[in-house]
Amino acid sequence: LDQTPGKPVARKCKSDSITLSWRVPNDFQEGDYYQIRFKNIDGGKWRFYEEQPSEGSIVMTKMKANTKFVFQVRVVHDDMEGPYSPVSDEVHTKLSPANRLFSYSTLTRKGTPDLYRLPLTENKNARNSGAKTRKFDLGAPPKRGEEKTIMLVGATGTGKSTLVDGLVNYVLGVNWDDSFRYTLVDLEKEERSKQHNQALSQTEWITCYSINMEEGSRLNYRLNVIDTPGFGDTRGLERDQMVVDQIRELFSAKGEQGVVFIDAVCFLIKAPDARLTAVQKYIFHSIMSLFGNDIEQNICTMITFADGDDPPVLAALEEAQLPFGKWFPFNNSGLFANNKVNENVRMSLTPMFWEMGLKSFSGFFKQLENMETKSLQLTKQVLTQRQLLELTIQNLQPQVDAGLSKLNELTAEIQIIDQHKTDIDANKNFTYKVTETKQVKHDLPKGQHVTNCLNCHVTCHKNCMIPKDEDKAGCSAMDGNGNCTQCQDNCNWTQHANTPYIFEYIQEESTKTYQEKLEKYKRAEGEKMTHEKVVERMEEELHDLMEEIHEMMTTVKECNNILKEIALRPNPLSMVEHIDMLIESEKMEKRIGFNERITVLKQFRKKAEIGKDVDRFRQGVQSARKARYGGSSVKAEVVRQRGGFRKAFNKFTNFFS
Repeated sequence: LDQTPGKPVARKCKSDSITLSWRVPNDFQEGDYYQIRFKNIDGGKWRFYEEQPSEGSIVMTKMKANTKFVFQVRVVHDDMEGPYSPVSDEVHTKLSPANRLFSYSTLTRKGTPDLYRLPLTENKNARNSGAKTRKFDLGAPPKRGEEKTIMLVGATGTGKSTLVDGLVNYVLGVNWDDSFRYTLVDLEKEERSKQHNQALSQTEWITCYSINMEEGSRLNYRLNVIDTPGFGDTRGLERDQMVVDQIRELFSAKGEQGVVFIDAVCFLIKAPDARLTAVQKYIFHSIMSLFGNDIEQNICTMITFADGDDPPVLAALEEAQLPFGKWFPFNNSGLFANNKVNENVRMSLTPMFWEMGLKSFSGFFKQLENMETKSLQLTKQVLTQRQLLELTIQNLQPQVDAGLSKLNELTAEIQIIDQHKTDIDANKNFTYKVTETKQVKHDLPKGQHVTNCLNCHVTCHKNCMIPKDEDKAGCSAMDGNGNCTQCQDNCNWTQHANTPYIFEYIQEESTKTYQEKLEKYKRAEGEKMTHEKVVERMEEELHDLMEEIHEMMTTVKECNNILKEIALRPNPLSMVEHIDMLIESEKMEKRIGFNERITVLKQFRKKAEIGKDVDRFRQGVQSARKARYGGSSVKAEVVRQRGGFRKAFNKFTNFFS
C-alpha cells in the first residue's frame, strides 16, 4: 500500500507563516490525520506542530522570522503511525518588518522586552490645528494599491491607544518571544500632561496612523487606523460635543485633511461591565448617532480587559439592543509584559493574553476583508444636519426666552398703559417699572473662537473651530452657498467675523417714562401717538420675534425629519429620559466635578425641551391676544388694522397644532 505522503512543498512563505502542501497517500482513510514535524536547520531539534490536519495542506503560523526550516509529514491511523515523508527542501521565512524597523526605531524603555518608538512621518498638509486632527505614516506611502480604514471609538479608559500599539505589533509580525515591542502612539505636549490622570482622556487629537505594507507584513494592504479621544471623561458633555465636532471636521474636510471612506467602526468596551451604566449607554448612543445607517454592517466590538472566559459585558450589549456586530476579546496587559522565560512567567497569564490578542487580531482582519468599504457621504450628511440642528437650537433658546420675556413685558406695559389711559388722553407723562430683555456683549475666554454677524449683531456659532475671518465660509453655520443659516437676514459669510466677544441676552428691571415709549414708536415727525398706536407698535415687535422663531423651528423640524431617515441612531441628548438618567447617575457617583456636569446636563435638558418652551410662548401669545381683542372696549376697526399681527399669530400657532 501507498502509505507515505509526498515531499512537503512550501507554496507561500511570509515572516511568520508558511503554507505547506503534499501528495496524499492512497491508504489515507476517513478518521486519519497528518502529523507534521519541523526543525530549525541551524541546530534545532525536531518539534511537532500543534495542528493535525486531515487534508493535504496547512498554513503554519507563529513561525520564527528570518529562519531556515525543514519539514516532514506522516499519516496517523487509529492503530498506528505511517512512515515519514521525504524531508522538504529548505524553507526560509522572510525577515519581518518588525526586524527591519528595529534599527530605525528609538529605544524608550530598557527591559524584557525593550520598548521602541516607531519612526513616524507626519503629513504636514493633513494637520488641522483648529479641529485637532492629524495624520502619520509608518513606512513609505504606496503610489497605488488597496487600503482599508478602521476607526476606534469608545469611552475614556477602555484602552484605545494601547490597542493601537497592540495592532501595529501584530501587523509588523512581532512574536511573544521577541526581545522588543513597539509603540506607535504619538502624543502632543498637551496630551502627555494627562497621562497619569485616568479620569481624563489622554488623547486630545484625532490621529490617523497609516501602516504601509512591507514585505513580510501580516497584511497585504495599507491600513489606516483612526484613534479618537475618549467619550465620557470628567470634563463632561461639552467636551464630548467637541469630540463630535472633531469627527465632523475630519469627515468633512477636503483633500489630505479629510477621510472619505471607512471599512470598520470598532467600539471598545471593557469585559467586566456586566451592566451598562447610564453614562455608558449615553456614550454608545452618542457615538452611533454620529454615523449614517449604511454603516451598521461595518460595526464590530473590541472587548478589552478580557480574561479568556465569555466576557460579562456580552449580556449588557445584548440588553442594550444596539448593533455591536461581531466581537473580539483582548487583554492589553500581555503586550508589554515581561517575557523572560522563568518560573514566574510560566505561571503568569500574560502569554495566554498575548495568544488571545494574536487570535483576535487574526479573526478581526479576516472579518475586515469581508466588509464592504463604505463612503462617508451619508455620515457626513448626518453630522452636517446634527450640527445645523444643534446650532439652531442653541440660538433658538435665547430667542424663545426673549420672546417669553417680551410677552411678559408687553402684557405688563399694556396693563400699565391701560391704567394711565386718562393721563395719555391728557398728554401727561408718567413713569413705570418693567423687566425687559437686553442684548449684551461678553468677553470670550482665551482660545475660544466665535462667528458673529456684523450686520445682524448676533452670535451665529458660539464655539467655532475656524479662527480666521477669511475662512468663515467653512463655518458650520454657513450653507452650501456661503450664506448663514442662523442670523435673521441669512447674511453672506463675508459679513461674519471672529470677534473677542459673544452676544447674549439678560433680563433687567428698568424705569421708563411714557414719553420715551412715544418717541421710540413714533415713525414720522409730528405723528400723533394714541394709546392704540403704542400698543400696536409693541405687538409688531412681538410679531417680528414670532416670525424669527417660526423660521428656526422649521429648520429644527426639517433637521429632525432628515436625521430620522439617515442616522444610525438618534442623538441621546435630544431625549429627556437619557439626560435625566445621566443627572441621577452623576448625583449617585459624585465623581470630581459632578456639580458642574449636572449644571451642563440641565442646560442640555432645556434644549431638549425647546418645543415645550415654544409651545408655552405660543399659548402666552394666544392668551395675550384674547385679553387684548376679546374685550368690548376694542373697536372692530382696530382689530381689522391689526390683521397683520393676527395673520402672523395664526401662521405661528398652526405650525405647532
